Amino acid sequence: MDEGTEYDRKLLSLLGRACELPEPERRLFLERSCRDDAGFQARVAELLENVNSSPSANWDENLLAAASLVAGSSLRPTSPSQDEEDEIHRLREVGGRSIVMSLDGEARAGVKLDDLEEEGPLPELKQGSSRYEVLEKLGEGGMGIVYLVYDQDLKRRVALKMIGKLSADGTRRFLEEAQVLGQLQHPSIVPLLDVGLTEAGKLYYTMPVVRGRTLGAILKGLREGDAKLASAYSMARLMQVFVQTAQAVGYAHAKGVIHRDLKPDNVMLGEHGEVQVLDWGLSKVLKGGSVQTDLEQPQTAEGRLVGTPAYMAPEQALGAELDERTDVYALGAMLYEMLTLERLYTGSTPRVLAALIAQEPKPPRQRAPERDIPLALEAVCLAALQKDRSKRPGSADALAARVQEWLEAEADKARRRELAGARAEEGRQKFAEYRRLKEEVSRLEVAAEETRKRFEPWQPIGEKRELVEAEDAFSAAKKKLVALSSEVVATLTAALEQEPEHAGAREALPLKAAAEHAAEIEAVYAGA
Repeated sequence: MDEGTEYDRKLLSLLGRACELPEPERRLFLERSCRDDAGFQARVAELLENVNSSPSANWDENLLAAASLVAGSSLRPTSPSQDEEDEIHRLREVGGRSIVMSLDGEARAGVKLDDLEEEGPLPELKQGSSRYEVLEKLGEGGMGIVYLVYDQDLKRRVALKMIGKLSADGTRRFLEEAQVLGQLQHPSIVPLLDVGLTEAGKLYYTMPVVRGRTLGAILKGLREGDAKLASAYSMARLMQVFVQTAQAVGYAHAKGVIHRDLKPDNVMLGEHGEVQVLDWGLSKVLKGGSVQTDLEQPQTAEGRLVGTPAYMAPEQALGAELDERTDVYALGAMLYEMLTLERLYTGSTPRVLAALIAQEPKPPRQRAPERDIPLALEAVCLAALQKDRSKRPGSADALAARVQEWLEAEADKARRRELAGARAEEGRQKFAEYRRLKEEVSRLEVAAEETRKRFEPWQPIGEKRELVEAEDAFSAAKKKLVALSSEVVATLTAALEQEPEHAGAREALPLKAAAEHAAEIEAVYAGA
């Protein structure tokens, strides 16, 4: 196609899309579509004026007549070319047809969107891929390119993944990925919003934009000693992320889908605490599951290696049949890295593959002794990394449950530590109060004794009022001292009962011993 014809087709395409919009929205559409070419924008605007002012009732004739006035004789108003008719038809129909029908060329039973038109007028929305304005490229993978786009109908930004240069099988695989995502509805799995075909017939699907950092980036930062990340991602927080990840995988397993490429780089941590499992492009639909796709042939030929070697299960590296426990192993490899901040096996791909098949993993507590890894979490991790899949936890949910048990126990320990610390501090304050009161009792005892020396035993009680008051003050303080010594003992005992190994509680042990001794003496003293 020569340059002039391509220019005319572009004019015609934009005109067709603009004419479908209400008049108030056309100027904004043209500004966005022609932002880099003011001259082209003026030409399309002139086309619109000709369409609106034409006396003919036939929209196609008006469109082509207006185009011929501006673009020249290559657009004939009375007899449009087949390419032009096809272009107009494509603009009108692409948003309402089945993607599978477009790929297969076969109609399927059921109600189509066109069948609903007689129910009432539909809102004037953009058709197919024309509703999305590309803002920037976000990334590129083996199956396609991801763009940040603006949804002109819903007025929001979304991520659009468009198929790359793939074979027919690759195209089917891309469609299956979209169909799988469309049927997995879980808070930690990015939902699919829309699937369609571009005007050039290329598959795409859209999903929400997930803002944040991958778990892989977080772990890298922790390895490098990032103090801010270390403060934000304690062992407990990392385990919460792991539980959410494993629960999402467990949900997919319940639907009959295995991921086959679980790794920290495929887990996104959002700005508001979200955990999202990404990239289901290598997922496999197992027989008997509830997820349905149009791909009837096996997705991966037997013996073909798929996935990331550092997180592969032995059976995956060997090209054997896979099941849910293959993902359990990958989760175990991720857990190992979250515990130690080191990958399970490192080196070249052949070296990693050889190690994961034949080499037993080094226990996390030995690999990273400085991390103070809990024994319970090490046990969970090593169970998931068993070479024999029959010895692994039977499901991702079971793995998540075991880590959740540790989190709950850790939360209980934290509450106990907090309470032990509070009781220990209370005990120290009471002991300090006891020491002050003891000094006061000693002073009152001396004062009472000095007062007693000024009076004779035979003097009437009325003359010894000062002595009576001094002795009463001493007696009351002594009783209070005995009660306070008992409170000190009880408070410090409670601190040690909550958490015997709590540093603050153990530091109060000498105070407890001193208070117990004092309580015994004061009790005898009080009874004397």
